[in-house]
Amino acid sequence: MQRLTTIAVILGKDFDKTNQEDIEQLIRTFNARDWAEWTKDNYRVTVKRFWRWLNGLEKGRDPPETEWIRVGKVRDCASFTIHSQDEFSFTDLQI
Repeated sequence: MQRLTTIAVILGKDFDKTNQEDIEQLIRTFNARDWAEWTKDNYRVTVKRFWRWLNGLEKGRDPPETEWIRVGKVRDCASFTIHSQDEFSFTDLQI
């Protein structure tokens, strides 16, 4: 729900009144943000899924406004460190 709120604020117009140019600008805005790559990908997925729902389409079929958007595995995972359970403590969590 939070992603849709962010998308609505960036778009500045009703979802059902957007066109492909609006969506392209939205994706450019996401890509220009100083967000982690997986966050940007999550927003692209949200856009694709929401516009699919908005247009009443089934999975695998996208409206023209979003069919060009590519989503997939984020390749920026090299910075993640996997800890064994023994190395991990609650002080490692930043809540």
